[in-house]
Amino acid sequence: LALVSMVTMPIVVWRSVTFQSRVRPLWLAIQQSLAEVTQTADEALNGIRVVKAFGRQKEAQARFDATNEELYKAGFGAQFP
Repeated sequence: LALVSMVTMPIVVWRSVTFQSRVRPLWLAIQQSLAEVTQTADEALNGIRVVKAFGRQKEAQARFDATNEELYKAGFGAQFP
């Protein structure tokens, strides 16, 4: 039993470290993308009159869709590396 622990523990630690090193940048990307999506939505909702007045609905929607797609890709990559 002690021999099995001596063999498996280093493998588990090594695997955890390699997994963390691959996933950490993706989690940081999630947070950054989430902040951008929130900012875009907040700007569009708070400035809806300005957006409509200047006919920028399509641009606002395109910007939101692009940042939301980045968030989706980062989230998917972090969940399923």
